[in-house]
Amino acid sequence: MNKEIKIQLLNQYQLWSTIARDRYDDDLHDVINTRRAE
Repeated sequence: MNKEIKIQLLNQYQLWSTIARDRYDDDLHDVINTRRAE
């Protein structure tokens, strides 16, 4: 496999995992805030 392609895939994976983590954190905050409001 081409080294350049591996690097691109790795960067893409890191980007997606960062986005996913941010979304998960947002969802978690929403749940916590909803429970506090009740």
